[in-house]
Amino acid sequence: METYTGGIFSQSIDGGRAGAQLHFSGSTLVAETRDGLQLTIDLLECELKVGGASGQMWFCRAANGDPTCYCEAPGFEFALRNVPGLTDRVSTLLAGRLAQRRRGMSLALLGVCALFLCLAGGFFALRSAGRSAAKSLPTSVDTKIGHMAIGTMDLGGPLVTKRNVQTEITALVERLGEQAQPRFDYHVQVVQAPTVNAFALPGGEIVVYTGLIEHVETGEQLAAVLAHEISHVTARHGLERITQSVGLATAVQLLLGDVTGLAALAVDLLQSGALTSYGRDQEREADEQGLRLMHQAGMNPHAMAEVFQILKKQQPELPEELEWLSTHPDMDERIAQTARAAKALGPLQSRPLPFDFQTLRAELGFTTPKAQPAANQKENADEN
Repeated sequence: METYTGGIFSQSIDGGRAGAQLHFSGSTLVAETRDGLQLTIDLLECELKVGGASGQMWFCRAANGDPTCYCEAPGFEFALRNVPGLTDRVSTLLAGRLAQRRRGMSLALLGVCALFLCLAGGFFALRSAGRSAAKSLPTSVDTKIGHMAIGTMDLGGPLVTKRNVQTEITALVERLGEQAQPRFDYHVQVVQAPTVNAFALPGGEIVVYTGLIEHVETGEQLAAVLAHEISHVTARHGLERITQSVGLATAVQLLLGDVTGLAALAVDLLQSGALTSYGRDQEREADEQGLRLMHQAGMNPHAMAEVFQILKKQQPELPEELEWLSTHPDMDERIAQTARAAKALGPLQSRPLPFDFQTLRAELGFTTPKAQPAANQKENADEN
């Protein structure tokens, strides 16, 4: 005879409740307390319920209301369902319990989703507020961050010491920077290295690698890269990256006006690559603003699509990773988009560049152009 540990409620028991061992005798449930008291329930006439804290406890209440047995021991449910005449009732109760569980799970899931949305909404609201607070800070904060960050960097090569190279590229940067707001005092460093790259730090610190100068054909193509990087500076994307990368704590600090330690954070982010690794929206904004800077400065904005095309086609032949291109995804789409946007800017009041690009290349020892003919570049840009 299989017995199951459970309990019983009855007025005939001292205290009204006691533990009991339960067993089945045909359609009768027999409960025996530790004191030897036996009480029975006619299962065919009783009231059945399933629930309790676990959702798996069975209650069998006699037709006259006393006694009531309860049990959630393994096997009790199976034995109860096998009592002749109870199968349908037990199955109906089990189906109801399953439906109730599903409703509970659905409500719990909705609760979790609601909580997640509240937290996510709060996070993004705070992060958005942090970005707004960052852009409301004086530009001197950008300058401090950029100056401290550049001072900690290993630029990957020696600085070019030829004064005219530094002067001419600085003149190009300043002419582009004059078209943008807010204004910054730009500090340009040219690094002797084959890396095809240029980048800008907050506050106007700009680094140009000679590998980039080697692999573009015209001064306006070089200007297109610089205009894009200058736009990251003027849009203050560096401060946004600090807020996004370091999280809510920094956002709160910015909201409270506390800028202490931002420069140190920038150094850490720069070393991990996070400070100059921008999101898609930031890259798109830099493209659009860079095109406007070029157009306003009297430089052909189609050069931006041209330089994208040249570097993309040259990528398998480059001696090192094509860094400036590799950090700018969806190149085919961007080539087409920049070509369309450049065309939409309207007629260009062209002005000569502040230096001769081929002379600049010769100063650096580059005599053979790496890029395709300019006519082909323009044709390709127009096709997009």
